[in-house]
Amino acid sequence: MNRIDKIKRILVYFAVFAAALFILAAALVLSWLIPQSMMHENMLSSAEYLCKNQVFFDLKEGAPYTRIDRYADSILLSIAYNTDSVRPIRAAMRCDYYYTPYQNENDNLLDFVRDGKVPEQQYLRYWHGSAIAVRIMHLFTDIHGMYMINAVLLCLLTVLMLIYLIYRRLCAAAVGITAGLLAAGIIYVPYSLEYTWMFLLMPVFTVAAVHCAVTGKGDIAAMFLVFGMITNFVDFLTTETITLTIPLMCAVYAAHKNGGKIRWLQSCAAWVCGYTGMWISKWLIASAVLGENVMPYVTSHITKRTGDASPVFATSAVLRNISCMFPLAYGGGGVVMLLIILTAAAYVCFVYRREKIARSVLIYPAAAVIPLLRYIVLREHAYLHYFFTYRALAAAVTALCLIIADMTDPALIFHKKKI
Repeated sequence: MNRIDKIKRILVYFAVFAAALFILAAALVLSWLIPQSMMHENMLSSAEYLCKNQVFFDLKEGAPYTRIDRYADSILLSIAYNTDSVRPIRAAMRCDYYYTPYQNENDNLLDFVRDGKVPEQQYLRYWHGSAIAVRIMHLFTDIHGMYMINAVLLCLLTVLMLIYLIYRRLCAAAVGITAGLLAAGIIYVPYSLEYTWMFLLMPVFTVAAVHCAVTGKGDIAAMFLVFGMITNFVDFLTTETITLTIPLMCAVYAAHKNGGKIRWLQSCAAWVCGYTGMWISKWLIASAVLGENVMPYVTSHITKRTGDASPVFATSAVLRNISCMFPLAYGGGGVVMLLIILTAAAYVCFVYRREKIARSVLIYPAAAVIPLLRYIVLREHAYLHYFFTYRALAAAVTALCLIIADMTDPALIFHKKKI
């Protein structure tokens, strides 16, 4: 590719970013025009439902991997309920919600909806794009209904993704994703809106990426640019990396199986650019709309999320997340089970290895390391919120299955011919 073509491609990416940014921001602003009165009854029901539990509680006593976060859900509903038809752009940038320091967020939400309190606490560092879905759904149902709808959607989208992968004869990817989701406690995800969004997006992104890799239609790097933008738009800093790692690994595996290649490094970089670009765009737009410099507020929270810079603290954050994954969540017995699994995987890869191993097998470990790097960089956040950030490690399980698939020869396994 010559210099002119590279410049043209970069301009195309800028155009894609600008178009996607406009569409997402416009959708958010338009959602702020929905009147509170149309949501009031269902929002009140949601607030009362959330007050039945603590802001944090374990579905299985003493098991942090089952912990449910209703703190973030209450804040999201408070932001979603605070509509403003007079200044929707300003409202969309500030993302105000009702807050008091003397009671929890569930009670704050109830007071806001029931008593008409004035929300004055801004939460502008995130886009809170998921508030669009909350507003629309609260025209018809409350949060309990949303939990059930999200559970059905999660199951449906995951099954459709697996069916598509099997249809494309990518059974190893289907098995890997299934194992990864189960190890990451997917069954607990629908109990919290905060947990759900990434696991609803990941199957859609995976199918799109695999289709592009198999058919060769479309620019996969531009696709991952948009993936990163949408991820940032709806995420609340949870398991954001799964919209990069799992779709990317499946696309690489699909391309290899079909005798092709994809620009995986450019795709990864495009996702990062889309993700960080959306965050920077929010801060810049908010500064312009609100007429104030929001960067001191933003940088203070970035510093808070990184926390203690010592290697010991970063290691603790990583270990805390890993300890929630199956089978490690079951203590000493789980450690033994993991060692048996890894030993068996190493045995299969060595005894039944292919004569020629594709270089693409090196990409999977690199993808598996991405969530670990995220834990190290945002160590304070990963340490405190390990009970949901650990689910990003579903990518590591998927990577292990793809490594085994790429390194072993099925003919040797089924015919018992050792090399």
